[in-house]
Amino acid sequence: DTIWALAILFLFIHVFCNDYRYINGLSEKHTGVVAVNAATFSSVLLASRLPSSLHAFSILALSMLLFGLYPILRHHLKKFTVDGFLALTWVLF
Repeated sequence: DTIWALAILFLFIHVFCNDYRYINGLSEKHTGVVAVNAATFSSVLLASRLPSSLHAFSILALSMLLFGLYPILRHHLKKFTVDGFLALTWVLF
């Protein structure tokens, strides 16, 4: 199915284009716009295969949290408290 192939391709683009310097607190400006757009497009592709609008909304809301807001949270945690950064990493691991 081409939707699954495109979703995987765009998730790989997200991984390779992500701004890891910002997430790790080494940069002050987030420049990973291509990565966020690729992840969002991948989520839209996957949401199009779901059976209802509620399921699609749920996966899109989760993807916005994970791909859009989570890197900002990690950046600020790394910047202000390394212990909080490590605790969040272990909780999500």
